[in-house]
Amino acid sequence: SRLYAWLDDARARGVTIRQHQPDPDDRSAPPPGTELLPPTVLIDPPDEATVMREEIFGPLLPVKSYDSVEEAMAYVLAR
Repeated sequence: SRLYAWLDDARARGVTIRQHQPDPDDRSAPPPGTELLPPTVLIDPPDEATVMREEIFGPLLPVKSYDSVEEAMAYVLAR
């Protein structure tokens, strides 16, 4: 429920979200009705988004874009 809340927060902030949709014919897929949050990419979430303020151990992956390596390094080092 914690990860779903983070995902809802990102949606409310207008973040672009891309989720992996498992192949329904894949025999290794979990059975129908199983609670499963697929791998999910959140594109350029704002720093205020919950997913950017909490430590993530799950299938949510925030992805930030940058114009240069220096800009990316400065962002990481500032946090």
